[in-house]
Amino acid sequence: MQPSWTVYGQLDQDIRDEETFNNCFADLVDDSLALDAGFLNHLLGNEVTFEDDAKVEGTDLEPLSYRDEGTDRKIDFTIGDSSKIVGFESKRRDSLSKSQLEGELAKLEHNADGREPILIAITEDIRRPSLIKELSTDIRWTSWFKISQFVFSGGGLGEEWQPTISRAKKMFREFGYEGFDGIDTEEFRVSVWELWKQAATQIDGLDTGERWPYQAIKEPKGTSTGWKPIDPDWMLLTFSDGASGDSNETCYAMLSNKRSQELRVGLAIRPWQDKALQEFLCDNAEALADRVIEAELEVVQFPLNWLVGRKNLPKGTKKAVTADNPSSREELVSAFSDRAGMEDDGANRFVLGYPVELSNALEESVTSLKKLRDLFETNDGPAIEALLSENQSQ
Repeated sequence: MQPSWTVYGQLDQDIRDEETFNNCFADLVDDSLALDAGFLNHLLGNEVTFEDDAKVEGTDLEPLSYRDEGTDRKIDFTIGDSSKIVGFESKRRDSLSKSQLEGELAKLEHNADGREPILIAITEDIRRPSLIKELSTDIRWTSWFKISQFVFSGGGLGEEWQPTISRAKKMFREFGYEGFDGIDTEEFRVSVWELWKQAATQIDGLDTGERWPYQAIKEPKGTSTGWKPIDPDWMLLTFSDGASGDSNETCYAMLSNKRSQELRVGLAIRPWQDKALQEFLCDNAEALADRVIEAELEVVQFPLNWLVGRKNLPKGTKKAVTADNPSSREELVSAFSDRAGMEDDGANRFVLGYPVELSNALEESVTSLKKLRDLFETNDGPAIEALLSENQSQ
């Protein structure tokens, strides 16, 4: 039985239950620790680093000892070394609970024996759950998708780990976490979604942000018979890099069109309802046009509202998507200085970036994202102002 996917690449069925998956993962990690902690540290990225004396101290089948008092919480699996004890709470198709996480951290403290207690929640969220921000700094988070992409990327580990990596790939595939295996034109949107997740693992400090549209969009009553889902052509997948990754804020993004099978990465900015950004674009339209041409960036201008991708518009309604690629300086200046267009939904998004060839999508996406960071990165995250600052410093 294969996993069932929605059009946006989300699994809506489990192949195995959560407990079996957790036990398989704990067993994989336990076997890898017989060599050293290299594989485990590779999977966890920067969340925590284990020493080579690390070992599995508890699982769902063999839990840690009970607390002296209070509600006992069963931690899915626990790994410790000489300086720390780390519990992992795994969630698949389920949400986190504040009381559960705080209870599990207390249980780790009971078993710490002088070591630092840390609890890591692993979920299928793409972005850090808001609940984590409200809790102790000893409660951290990562995503099963991010961990699986570290497995499928294959980089950073020596030849001695190849049998472990092969086993891990098989396990993650069986449980529905497939690695990026190139763009499949028949499953274009799912492939792009996987590409987005894997590209984020290839660049330090970059993580996935939001995706738009966020779910199946519905036509409003009165424009069709009943409520029917729309399958939009355009999809914007943002990256978090100092900024929140909110599609309403300036951020790096991956933009795709499933009908034309276009794919781009770029800096996404949204001047609509942002007076300061509108003023900056208008006041610096000529200088920005010159820098865009010098940096060989493409500019895509388009609206991003619920009309995107709609096939049958009501009579008299204009089509919302117009993705133009201005090539001349005059066209760029006109686009950047069109305040009237920025103030309505006819031109409320710009993406400044590079096209991506589907045949080499991962390598080109990563290379282009690195170029974008060189052009737009500031201490506070990505900003279009940096394009002019970089020019002035030359």
